[in-house]
Amino acid sequence: MTRSHASPGARIAAGIIDALIVLGIPVVLLLIAMAMFVLDFSGTTDANGTVTSSGIGGGASAAAIGCYIGAALLAVVLAVYLGLRQRRTGQTPGKKVLHIGDRRG
Repeated sequence: MTRSHASPGARIAAGIIDALIVLGIPVVLLLIAMAMFVLDFSGTTDANGTVTSSGIGGGASAAAIGCYIGAALLAVVLAVYLGLRQRRTGQTPGKKVLHIGDRRG
Protein backbone atom coordinates (compact mmCIF):
# COMPACT_ATOMS: atom_id res chain seq x y z
CA MET A 1 0.00 0.00 0.00
CA THR A 2 1.39 3.39 -0.93
CA ARG A 3 0.96 6.35 1.32
CA SER A 4 0.15 9.74 -0.16
CA HIS A 5 1.63 12.93 1.19
CA ALA A 6 -0.56 15.54 2.85
CA SER A 7 -1.47 18.55 0.78
CA PRO A 8 0.04 21.93 1.60
CA GLY A 9 -3.41 23.17 2.64
CA ALA A 10 -3.80 20.33 5.14
CA ARG A 11 -0.35 21.03 6.59
CA ILE A 12 -1.15 24.74 6.92
CA ALA A 13 -4.45 23.91 8.64
CA ALA A 14 -2.62 21.57 11.04
CA GLY A 15 -0.11 24.33 11.79
CA ILE A 16 -2.93 26.77 12.53
CA ILE A 17 -4.52 24.28 14.94
CA ASP A 18 -1.16 23.79 16.68
CA ALA A 19 -0.58 27.56 16.85
CA LEU A 20 -4.01 28.05 18.43
CA ILE A 21 -3.08 25.48 21.07
CA VAL A 22 0.28 27.08 21.82
CA LEU A 23 -0.93 30.69 21.71
CA GLY A 24 -4.62 30.52 22.62
CA ILE A 25 -4.43 30.24 26.41
CA PRO A 26 -1.38 32.53 26.77
CA VAL A 27 -3.14 35.23 24.72
CA VAL A 28 -6.16 35.01 27.03
CA LEU A 29 -3.81 35.47 30.03
CA LEU A 30 -2.22 38.47 28.34
CA LEU A 31 -5.62 40.02 27.68
CA ILE A 32 -6.50 39.57 31.36
CA ALA A 33 -3.22 41.24 32.36
CA MET A 34 -3.86 44.16 29.99
CA ALA A 35 -7.36 44.57 31.41
CA MET A 36 -5.83 44.74 34.89
CA PHE A 37 -3.56 47.56 33.75
CA VAL A 38 -6.43 49.45 32.13
CA LEU A 39 -8.68 49.04 35.16
CA ASP A 40 -5.85 50.39 37.33
CA PHE A 41 -5.95 53.65 35.32
CA SER A 42 -6.96 56.58 37.50
CA GLY A 43 -8.56 59.90 36.69
CA THR A 44 -10.60 62.66 38.24
CA THR A 45 -13.98 64.04 37.27
CA ASP A 46 -14.71 67.73 37.67
CA ALA A 47 -18.10 69.39 38.32
CA ASN A 48 -18.93 69.42 34.58
CA GLY A 49 -18.36 65.64 34.29
CA THR A 50 -15.08 66.01 32.38
CA VAL A 51 -12.58 63.28 33.18
CA THR A 52 -8.97 64.36 33.54
CA SER A 53 -6.48 61.55 33.44
CA SER A 54 -3.77 61.43 36.02
CA GLY A 55 -1.91 58.48 34.59
CA ILE A 56 -1.63 54.91 35.70
CA GLY A 57 -2.33 54.60 39.38
CA GLY A 58 0.12 52.55 41.42
CA GLY A 59 1.95 50.86 38.56
CA ALA A 60 1.68 47.22 37.58
CA SER A 61 -0.20 44.97 39.96
CA ALA A 62 1.34 41.70 41.08
CA ALA A 63 -1.55 39.78 39.52
CA ALA A 64 -1.00 41.42 36.12
CA ILE A 65 2.73 40.69 36.24
CA GLY A 66 1.89 37.11 37.22
CA CYS A 67 -0.37 36.80 34.18
CA TYR A 68 2.40 38.04 31.88
CA ILE A 69 4.95 35.61 33.34
CA GLY A 70 2.41 32.78 33.38
CA ALA A 71 1.51 33.38 29.74
CA ALA A 72 5.15 33.29 28.65
CA LEU A 73 5.91 30.13 30.63
CA LEU A 74 2.75 28.41 29.41
CA ALA A 75 3.59 29.19 25.77
CA VAL A 76 7.05 27.65 26.22
CA VAL A 77 5.67 24.56 27.97
CA LEU A 78 3.04 24.02 25.26
CA ALA A 79 5.60 24.47 22.47
CA VAL A 80 7.91 21.91 24.11
CA TYR A 81 4.94 19.56 24.51
CA LEU A 82 4.12 19.78 20.81
CA GLY A 83 7.75 19.12 19.90
CA LEU A 84 7.96 16.09 22.18
CA ARG A 85 4.67 14.74 20.89
CA GLN A 86 5.88 15.18 17.30
CA ARG A 87 9.07 13.31 18.14
CA ARG A 88 7.32 10.48 20.00
CA THR A 89 4.28 9.85 17.79
CA GLY A 90 5.10 11.69 14.57
CA GLN A 91 2.02 13.83 15.06
CA THR A 92 1.03 17.05 16.72
CA PRO A 93 -2.61 17.55 17.78
CA GLY A 94 -3.28 19.49 14.56
CA LYS A 95 -1.83 16.71 12.42
CA LYS A 96 -3.81 14.10 14.34
CA VAL A 97 -7.09 15.95 13.78
CA LEU A 98 -6.38 16.10 10.02
CA HIS A 99 -4.95 12.55 9.87
CA ILE A 100 -1.52 13.70 8.66
CA GLY A 101 1.20 11.16 9.33
CA ASP A 102 -1.35 8.67 10.56
CA ARG A 103 0.58 5.44 11.09
CA ARG A 104 -2.51 3.29 10.78
CA GLY A 105 -1.98 3.19 7.06
